[in-house]
Amino acid sequence: MRTPRSVLGVVLFSSCLVFGQLPVRQPITVGKNVHVSSERGQVEHGEVVLAADPGDPQRLLGASMQVSGEKNRLTTVVYASSDGGSTWIPTLETDSFTLSGDPSVAFGPDGRVYYSIMASQSPHSVLDFLKIYTSGDHGRTWDVPATIPNTEFDYLDREFVAVDNTGGPYRGRVYVCALGTTRVLEGSETVGSLNLYRSLDGGRTFIGPVKRISSGERHVFVPGGAVVLSDGTLAVIFSEVKNVRKKGAALRVEPSKPDESNAWLKVMTSRDGGESLDDAVTVNDFYLDWKGGPKGANSAIPSLAVDPGSQHFKDRLYAVWPDERSGRLEILFSSSTDKGRTWSTAKVISESRAFDVDAPAKGPSAFSPVVAVNNQGVVGVMWYDRRDNPDNLGYFVRFTASLDGGDTFLPSVRVSASPHARQPRDQWALIEGLSSGTRQSILGFNLMLSMFYINGGHTAGMAADAAAVFHPFWVDNRTGVAQVWTAPVTVTGAALPHGSAELAALDEIAENVVLELRNIAYDRATNTASLDARLKNISKDPIGGPIKVRIVELRSDIGIAKVIGADNGEDGVGAVLDFTPVLHGGQLGPGETSGVKHLVFRLEDVRPVWQNGTLNTNVLRVGTRAFGRVVKPGPDKKER
Repeated sequence: MRTPRSVLGVVLFSSCLVFGQLPVRQPITVGKNVHVSSERGQVEHGEVVLAADPGDPQRLLGASMQVSGEKNRLTTVVYASSDGGSTWIPTLETDSFTLSGDPSVAFGPDGRVYYSIMASQSPHSVLDFLKIYTSGDHGRTWDVPATIPNTEFDYLDREFVAVDNTGGPYRGRVYVCALGTTRVLEGSETVGSLNLYRSLDGGRTFIGPVKRISSGERHVFVPGGAVVLSDGTLAVIFSEVKNVRKKGAALRVEPSKPDESNAWLKVMTSRDGGESLDDAVTVNDFYLDWKGGPKGANSAIPSLAVDPGSQHFKDRLYAVWPDERSGRLEILFSSSTDKGRTWSTAKVISESRAFDVDAPAKGPSAFSPVVAVNNQGVVGVMWYDRRDNPDNLGYFVRFTASLDGGDTFLPSVRVSASPHARQPRDQWALIEGLSSGTRQSILGFNLMLSMFYINGGHTAGMAADAAAVFHPFWVDNRTGVAQVWTAPVTVTGAALPHGSAELAALDEIAENVVLELRNIAYDRATNTASLDARLKNISKDPIGGPIKVRIVELRSDIGIAKVIGADNGEDGVGAVLDFTPVLHGGQLGPGETSGVKHLVFRLEDVRPVWQNGTLNTNVLRVGTRAFGRVVKPGPDKKER
């Protein structure tokens, strides 16, 4: 559902209104950083994932790829915690393969755990099969894995595992979604597909795949995982590239252009336990970066989460992804209130500004986002963030949270105590990148820096435990080696619609009112914008007070915008502007207009309106939600 917006003067308002004094925003508390991979302290780690036992807050399971120069191979390792993340032990290492990677982990009912990887026994860097391990003791010991083979015309890559933990008919069903390929009717050409496998016997065997393919020049690209809703609906998030070109057997993604994305972010659902896949739904345009380098180093994997059953937001879906539409990577967010059928307008939540006033596209970048929802309905998002690293190579981990179903987010906080920052004498992890020379008479090799040197791999990890605590799971090299770290993050405060029980009790009046603006002025000496605002009722029904406007978007192309004198004391998103005192007779009748409400905004760290050859005319951009009491005629009254 895309929220409507209307532009009024220099201020952009959405067509909604609000009630009630909002509570003071509660802080995000970050606990001590914990060194997860200390037992492998000299081994370079990257591309991490994490899962939490939905029934036991003490049990967490994480995994990572690792680079072994001694064995000249990429492997994966699983780490288990039975004390809420305070200590960790390695319980599985996939070093029996010549190559293994792309880890994914999920908890199922009754403490069973599922772990999947892509692996190979070939002497060359070719993935031969997908392996799915199971454990009946929370990941301490592991059974012989199930195997899904790769074939010449059905090649798999970057899988994710999910399990149905509901009480419905598909409880315990295990799903694996992956990027696949499908051979066309004639010839050897293949096209991209989303492959879905299902297990009805606890991961011992798998059925499938069920496939949906792209057509024309489009190509299904990297999935970002799957979640299960309370009714057993499976939702999978992935990207679809608009145009691809082939160089040999490899695909090359065309870069995006200004105002023209190179991909779409999509969600596909299965409502019958994985026996079929519904048509894909577009979440948003996706300005996808797969070029690598400091911008994000192949940061193109989205993340999907579902509210597990909170009072107000049960089954709401949340998506985040790294997007370069601004010229640098930022974290975008969207949500769905109807099980993935429609999605809200995308918005940036990573909040950082460019380093260079004259080149706003030159960073800092934010990448590798992960979204999770705790059982209280609080939405948490973490990502790797380069704002505090002017070389645009290092990063810290940051976290933000929403207490109102994704309408607004708290200011982000730093989670990692130390950066992932390259120093002149840090350890280089080298691995063979090319196994043969260009001529048959020459056997050569190419020693390369590991893929985790500047970006931590393609994924980060985070989960919310059964006690509502978030556990970001990341890679940094504070020890001189890329290692796995975590920290408990607690968000204090209840998750409520519109941030308040008072607001939730009112009617949304998006179709009932408009804002009329007058006397718009900007004082360059104080960098304040002021205006007079009035509400007009354009509906046939009276609107009773209180009527209040809650700001859910506040930004400027040239500065940092703040609200001055909001009625609830907030100065950013979440600020409330109370129109009740300027109502005539305590309500707005049909066609009536309120009195004047004087609004003031201040810009901080103001930069020139002319930057890098572009005139930035958006001095202030404000989006609101609005609520009041719509008075409907009684049964014995004629409708007006």
